[in-house]
Amino acid sequence: MKQRSAKEYLLLSWLVPMACTLIGSAALAFGLSYLDYANNRRSEIERLQELAPTVGRRVTAELLLKDQGTLGPVIEQLKSEYSLRSLRVLSRTGESDGSAIRAEWKIPMGSETEVVALERESPRFSSFIQLRHFLLVLLPSLLMASIGFALQRRFLRTHFIQPIEALAQTTVGEKAPDASWPQEIQAIARQLTETFSNREQAVFGRVAKGIIHDIRTNLHSMGTATQLIEGAKDPQDRQRRLEKLYSACTRNIPKIRSIVDLSLDSSREISMKPELADVGDAVEQALDTLAELAVSKGVRLVGDTSGTLLAIHDPLQLERVVMNLVKNAIEASDQSAGDKIVRVGARGSSEGVLIEVEDSGHGLSDPSSIFRPLKSSKTHGVGLGLFVSKKIVEAHSGRLEAGTSADLGGARFAIHLPLEVRV
Repeated sequence: MKQRSAKEYLLLSWLVPMACTLIGSAALAFGLSYLDYANNRRSEIERLQELAPTVGRRVTAELLLKDQGTLGPVIEQLKSEYSLRSLRVLSRTGESDGSAIRAEWKIPMGSETEVVALERESPRFSSFIQLRHFLLVLLPSLLMASIGFALQRRFLRTHFIQPIEALAQTTVGEKAPDASWPQEIQAIARQLTETFSNREQAVFGRVAKGIIHDIRTNLHSMGTATQLIEGAKDPQDRQRRLEKLYSACTRNIPKIRSIVDLSLDSSREISMKPELADVGDAVEQALDTLAELAVSKGVRLVGDTSGTLLAIHDPLQLERVVMNLVKNAIEASDQSAGDKIVRVGARGSSEGVLIEVEDSGHGLSDPSSIFRPLKSSKTHGVGLGLFVSKKIVEAHSGRLEAGTSADLGGARFAIHLPLEVRV
């Protein structure tokens, strides 16, 4: 179904009454033309009826003289003089054929009565259809319609369009419903304000819960290592526990920073530092970082980044995207009962560079909604990873697609990158 703007719908609402105006004007113009035709025909019949006694007496005189051979010439003269189509003497009355108007004059001839029938051409209705009738009706109608449309446009603008435009401001609390708005729009504004307020609270609670859970998990190991130092009395034991604390901090602080960056990136523009570099290097860096995770999960990580794939991109941001996709693929494959495989490939394409991440997991139930923020299939997931990854790829003038892996049966993510970033 074709989508239309409010202005187009308003124009359509004008076209319908305009069409009705034109049709009504045409019908009224035909009515006026028929009125002229009927009045003219009636006048012609009256004039013919007034002429009938005069013509009838002339014909009667010729009939009383018996046939002296003058009746024919007299009839022809009368026809010519009074513009008659026909003039006949009949033994009984009759009717015209519809194409003529008729008047009769009865002549008493002893025991018989003869009839003088006069006929004249009837005016044609088509000759009375004139443009002036149509304009006479149409112009005032168009004038009134134009005034009505202008008033309607102003009325709709004041009482509907402006309140609807201001409706968005009421939902974020920047403007309260105006008492001059229609009651229905005021009710919608109140419902939207309440709905958005409840949604904001729910979204904030969900995001905060996910972030707090992930940060607390990483802080827990550091807190435990800190507590162990307090109970150490032997210098060597204390030194060993300090090394564990350092290791825990080294391992978890980057994770906490990544969680904070991920949360910030979801609500701000991605900071880009593009440069000409090999895309395969970013992919290999991501695979090296996640190699231990794959081994711990029993997942076989297969990479294919042979060849040089030069493109203008931000290596750190692209590495973040690949790491997020591969990490999700490892966790999805870990839940599969068969072979646990994650395959990552990078190659040239018609658009520039194509990076594919496929896994042997259960796949995606709804690929079309996978990039929505706060949508996560993980128990404690915040639901921002794929959303931010999509933003990063789009900041590279590329696109990120989700689907099903034809070979492994799980999910498939494809990153399409152009050779240059369009600013």
